[in-house]
Amino acid sequence: MNILDKLKKKFLIISISLVGAVLLIVFSGIFFYFYKVIDISTDDYLQNVVSELFTGGDIYGVPFFARGDNKSQPTFVYELDGKPKFIASNINRKLKDDAIKKIVQGIDPEKSTNGFILNEEFKYQLVKTTEGNHILFLVNISPQVNMIKLLAKSLISSFVFTMIIIGFISKYLIDKALEPVEQSWNDQKQFIADASHELKTPLTVILANLKILKKYDNYDENQIKWIDNTEHETKRMKGLVEEMLFLARRDSGNMILNFETVNFSELVEEVALTFESIAFENDLNMIFEEKEDNLTLEGDKKQLKRLAIILIDNACKYAKPHSDILIRLLKREKKIIFSVTSMGTPIDEDCAKRIFERFVRESKSRSRDSQGGYGLGLAIAKSITESHNGKIYWRNFEDRGNTFVVELQA
Repeated sequence: MNILDKLKKKFLIISISLVGAVLLIVFSGIFFYFYKVIDISTDDYLQNVVSELFTGGDIYGVPFFARGDNKSQPTFVYELDGKPKFIASNINRKLKDDAIKKIVQGIDPEKSTNGFILNEEFKYQLVKTTEGNHILFLVNISPQVNMIKLLAKSLISSFVFTMIIIGFISKYLIDKALEPVEQSWNDQKQFIADASHELKTPLTVILANLKILKKYDNYDENQIKWIDNTEHETKRMKGLVEEMLFLARRDSGNMILNFETVNFSELVEEVALTFESIAFENDLNMIFEEKEDNLTLEGDKKQLKRLAIILIDNACKYAKPHSDILIRLLKREKKIIFSVTSMGTPIDEDCAKRIFERFVRESKSRSRDSQGGYGLGLAIAKSITESHNGKIYWRNFEDRGNTFVVELQA
């Protein structure tokens, strides 16, 4: 995934998240509004029932809702002292014994005198008379509960459907808005690829001519020095061109990876051995730790080797003299962990956040003429790691150095 695709993905996530958050607030508000309306109306209804029965005369003798009952909300009245005793109902029926038994068991007068009961099928109010008796008023709210559930399902379905539509619309608008940027980006990538490709040939010719010139022995010391400097800078330029060409191919999607079963243990050990002479020249002690032998994975052997070279080469370049370079290789669950630690000045936090970006160098103090590169090595390492569905990151090593860690799927 190139930078532009990542930008599109980020815009899409942000737009969908914002719209989703607004819709979630609106739909939640609608749901809780209707829930509260039903809850309050049910409470008012129960209060009216209590008021009517208690003001209509003898509670045991007054017909329930004599002045106009409400058949749409089955309501029941029981006396709870001792065995539950049926008093009245607006549908001329009483609850089944099992149902009223469960209701009574679920009500604790000491804790609450109103609430929901029997899986929210009923709402109740418990009233204590002047004689000390407890009267239970029950109203069946199944229709309201079903309506609330239906409303919730409708809102959820509407939310999902709306988010899908918003997703497609957002993607279309983002693609249209970024078309000029994408065209410019593609032109830039093509230019870099073409320029890099065209520069390789003259640089190769220059290096070949310099090699021929060095075969002659009719140069004084200063002339040899100029030739050597020219050769050194030409090699650096050729390396830069090759790195830019690699990244340009990667960005354009033209990078072809040949996946095969790779013995990563042997590969890392082989690369480490090639750097032993460089480490010795720089007075560095290279330590290779391997927890398990023959760690294998599916990947492009050439690119994985380049990844190991970049990290170990960086460690050799930036490690302080008379220090250790620690290369670790182990397997954790289904991942192969490859890490390279070098002792030296730790990368500052601000630089660490951008260390895997292109042309970002570990230290601003290093000039282009030092042994540091152009700031493309770690960008290439990240590109190779991501092409293998892996992860690469930096860690401060005890404030004494830097550790680069690569996690790959075993």
